[in-house]
Amino acid sequence: MDINNKFKINSDDRILNISNLSFDLSVYDIFGTFFAGAELVQVNEEQAKDPAHWYDLLKHENISVFNGVPGQMKMLTMFLKGKEKPILDAVRLILLSGDWIPVDLPKEISKYFPNAEIVSLGGATEAAIWSIYYPINIKQNYIRSIPYGKPLANQRFYILNEKGEETLDWISGDIYIAGKGLAIGYLGDPELTEKKFIYSRQLKERLYKTGDIGRYMPDGTIEFQGRSDFQVKIRGHRVELGEIEMAIVEILHPKDLKVITVNNNDVISICMFAVLENESDALSKEELGKYLSEKIPQYMIPVYCEYLSEIPLTVNGKIDIKVLTSRAIEGMKKSRSRGKSEQKLSETEENIYKVWCELFNTTDISVDEDFFECGGDSILVVKLLTELETRYQYKMSLMDVYSSPTIYKMAECITNQQ
Repeated sequence: MDINNKFKINSDDRILNISNLSFDLSVYDIFGTFFAGAELVQVNEEQAKDPAHWYDLLKHENISVFNGVPGQMKMLTMFLKGKEKPILDAVRLILLSGDWIPVDLPKEISKYFPNAEIVSLGGATEAAIWSIYYPINIKQNYIRSIPYGKPLANQRFYILNEKGEETLDWISGDIYIAGKGLAIGYLGDPELTEKKFIYSRQLKERLYKTGDIGRYMPDGTIEFQGRSDFQVKIRGHRVELGEIEMAIVEILHPKDLKVITVNNNDVISICMFAVLENESDALSKEELGKYLSEKIPQYMIPVYCEYLSEIPLTVNGKIDIKVLTSRAIEGMKKSRSRGKSEQKLSETEENIYKVWCELFNTTDISVDEDFFECGGDSILVVKLLTELETRYQYKMSLMDVYSSPTIYKMAECITNQQ
């Protein structure tokens, strides 16, 4: 009801439903439309993922409200680039939620939807799906991210530290939701309900832990800083993947981009997937790493880079992390196998290779692979040095490993010392 009131949804509106009915965004499409007395236009099931079909409906069905995830809107704007006179001026409201909105997307949208107000929405299925909103100003240049916004009616947001205390402005913490939109819990799963829905004695109310990280700005707006499960530790350092994406955008200027972490045999690797305007703009992993080293620390530089024609999406229009993870694992495996098969190993290299395989729990390692890019850290360095000396009487220092981080260079270092 609050969305309808805020944006004056009424019986004159026609709302396009492109979300799968099993996806929570469809809840507003159905019930929000009916409450307003508006008209719901349903996509053809067989063409539900086709932006050409969406465009046809938007153009000929006089659609005034578009509700979808950023990935779907990205697909639509890319499709509209190739159309003659693709202006859709009947659309007055665009609601985007369910995933991170690229900072350049709103301006791209405005080229084709000149009369549309663009609104970012967020929250959780466990808290009435939408709990927070932010009207996007297309004239503003958003640098790091588009703000999360302010709570919707009857909803409250708290940013708490590890002790459950409210943070000050500008201080990051975990985002919790409270208010009338909170669910009772997870059906048939009391353990998960107890973990995610808590009672705060300090705040004297029930809260839902979203798993998101953010901070309050002085004007009461919340800045979304990512998922806590997207913040990973690489070699003891906490890494925010959004920061890596920002650095890559400044170099490649991609049409689309996703940076993920892949856990393969307990080794965490940072992997990049990008869609470029021109294939000729692609940089090799080494070239990209050189440019990135001027912007971010070495441990944040992707160890695997792949250029795609498009970023894969799930049936709900979100980025398909599972598909990207599989591609990265397979790609890294091929690269390592190719690197090892291209050279015959000396006795020293073979011995070092055996120790590496045990440390990283894999045989897919090449002689030119960087120890730290494979997932090595200070603890594994000590284990490496101990094993090499105990088994083969190879003596190397800590600094030797850092200056000679590949099997080939380590063997060379050991040979020079003998």
